[in-house]
Amino acid sequence: MTEKELKLPFVANSDTSLRAAREMGAKPTRVTGDRQRILNVLLSGGKTDAEIQEILGLRGSTERPRRGELVSQGLVVDSGERRNRSSVWALATMQRGDN
Repeated sequence: MTEKELKLPFVANSDTSLRAAREMGAKPTRVTGDRQRILNVLLSGGKTDAEIQEILGLRGSTERPRRGELVSQGLVVDSGERRNRSSVWALATMQRGDN
């Protein structure tokens, strides 16, 4: 797999980062830990980042990157709704009406 074929980010000029991205690209991505907890919270309906953080007791610097990973995986989407000028995040399947 060449650098251009990689779908995961890596640090340029870092053999370790490139190797890790190659290894991750070859493995199925599992949802565990805080990402799973965020998905569980969103089962009850869309939430803003602040609401997710409050419910789970997470700092923004922990929650936002995990939610971003879920967005990248196609599991969570911006619902288009806003609360207090913040995006409301929802499970992708709930947005498509699969629930």
